[in-house]
Amino acid sequence: KIKQTAQSKLAYFYAALMDQFCTALDT
Repeated sequence: KIKQTAQSKLAYFYAALMDQFCTALDT
């Protein structure tokens, strides 16, 4: 269960990073 939580956090972090990246490109 701990591994699943870590994976979920990583996925959230990756999504936020990609969102910032796309926003930077869009600007």
